[in-house]
Amino acid sequence: MTDFENDPDYEECLVTFFDVLGFRNLLHTRSGAEIRDLLSLFRKVSEGDAKPPTRSDEMRMISEVHAEIVSDAIVRTRTIEVQYQAGPLVWELIDLLHI
Repeated sequence: MTDFENDPDYEECLVTFFDVLGFRNLLHTRSGAEIRDLLSLFRKVSEGDAKPPTRSDEMRMISEVHAEIVSDAIVRTRTIEVQYQAGPLVWELIDLLHI
């Protein structure tokens, strides 16, 4: 059994899952290339600006975001161990507003 507390390969994250409404309609009305481009746009907006994290005394200043698209669902993970504990939730809400 994995000891998540002491395993350096695991990290607590904030997870956001959302479903793209109307995806079935897109399958019937758009070409494969158009759907691919739309999903690429979702990924780009979901991941935001990919900047290397900055650290202060081994603590991240900003959280990192990763996004995976599975069919019509997008799953985002955001690291939460940062200098300002309220930051990741606030930034996730702002990102979702823009998405």
